[in-house]
Amino acid sequence: MAIKRLNLKSFSLKKRITKKEFLASSPDDVEKFVFCYLSEDGEEVQHQIFFSNTSPSNRNFNRIPILYDEDSMAIERHSTLSLLTARKNRVHESTISSTAQSLEEFFNFCMKNKLNWKEPPRNRLNKPIYKYSKYLQELIYEGRITPRTAKRKVSDVIRFCKDCLNDYGDEFFGSYPPYTEKMTSFITPEKTMYYALSQEEQIRAPKEVSVDKHLYIEDGGKLKPLSASEHAVLSQILDNNKCKKNIEMRYIFKTALKTGARLQTILTLSTKDISVKLNLPSGYDDINHIIQAGKSYIADSKLSRNINIFMPYSWVQTLQVYINSPRYKKRLKLYFKNLGINNPSEEQKESAYIFLTNRGTPYYDRQADLKTFRPENSRSKARIGGGVHDYIANHILPQMRVILGEGYSFHFHDLRATYGINLRDQLKELYPNDIEEVYKQIQTRMSHKNRETTELYVKYDPNYSELMSLEHKYRQSIGYRNDK
Repeated sequence: MAIKRLNLKSFSLKKRITKKEFLASSPDDVEKFVFCYLSEDGEEVQHQIFFSNTSPSNRNFNRIPILYDEDSMAIERHSTLSLLTARKNRVHESTISSTAQSLEEFFNFCMKNKLNWKEPPRNRLNKPIYKYSKYLQELIYEGRITPRTAKRKVSDVIRFCKDCLNDYGDEFFGSYPPYTEKMTSFITPEKTMYYALSQEEQIRAPKEVSVDKHLYIEDGGKLKPLSASEHAVLSQILDNNKCKKNIEMRYIFKTALKTGARLQTILTLSTKDISVKLNLPSGYDDINHIIQAGKSYIADSKLSRNINIFMPYSWVQTLQVYINSPRYKKRLKLYFKNLGINNPSEEQKESAYIFLTNRGTPYYDRQADLKTFRPENSRSKARIGGGVHDYIANHILPQMRVILGEGYSFHFHDLRATYGINLRDQLKELYPNDIEEVYKQIQTRMSHKNRETTELYVKYDPNYSELMSLEHKYRQSIGYRNDK
């Protein structure tokens, strides 16, 4: 039976007891934890775990991934304690979820290959972690995962083993340690030598060859602005009848092109963010409405920084028409039904997501929602815009490749760079003799923390980029490698 993972909104770190001990104890001294899962036959199975309320280690935690074996529940305790330790040290929720996925994959690898992860043999080559490391190296060779991902997965498993040793003592893994340590040394830029212990099972990820910096704009990733022809093709696709049927996706893409906002911010916008009415004179429809996002507001932002989003008022009016449509109201009704709210208050209506799926669920979970206790929640992962990425892969890219070539590709985040370059070109026309004003406007509207990032937009040359792209492709075709 495979290892399964369940995300809970709340979990208590308490001493595990048997059902017999639970029945013999006072109701105030014990607690029963019940959850359901689907068996391989598709039937819903209920499982119970019993805890003591008198344990000195009692601690309440929020949204902790629990790994369990559907048959024995044997692994649940050790892996969950490790994830709880990470949460206690205030590791970000996404990191804890990623660690849980790494442990889930490791446990399933052990079960598939009949390896006992708690009783490693003496021979290093036969240790479960070593075999798992070799398995990941094969995936790297096949191109299924990157070296960086493999390195993280092995490090997560080794960190878990160290947590087990710290919690249960050196004898937890039997007679032999789970990994092999060796002493390594390194020299700092100040010419100081340091020594450290490392694990031989860890994957040494090779340094990736960096592409020419002129090909991309470094702004939260390597972004490649769409050229005028690419932008025209995308706009044509967004305006065709097929895309108009999925009005949510169409509006998500257009919001990115009109504001330069990141996907996380767009998908967490609320109806309150566009609840504005301006009486503008004729010809002033495109004055900007400022939407605030970040830790202090409803919509999220990268690293929860408080930022401003500049949205043309004409587009605000378009979104206002949408949220008053029967289509959106039907999705909004399902949204509140999923939350168990029959008569939502005005405040709850204002905080509702603008973009919802046909099931009434958001495309991207707000950080505030992830921290809100909901005992009925059983999602294994937080929503992070996967539906948008799938729409690009299944609907947008195939149409663009018909016109732009089979090898053409782009990412949603490239739309942010496209907005930035279009903004730069407009500002250069408005302020031909004031480059500082161009810098100031771009940095403000795109919420750049550093001027260096803004400079990448100002100095980006699409013609030079295309030239370097041809050179890069030529180097690849002749097998050129940069080993420096």
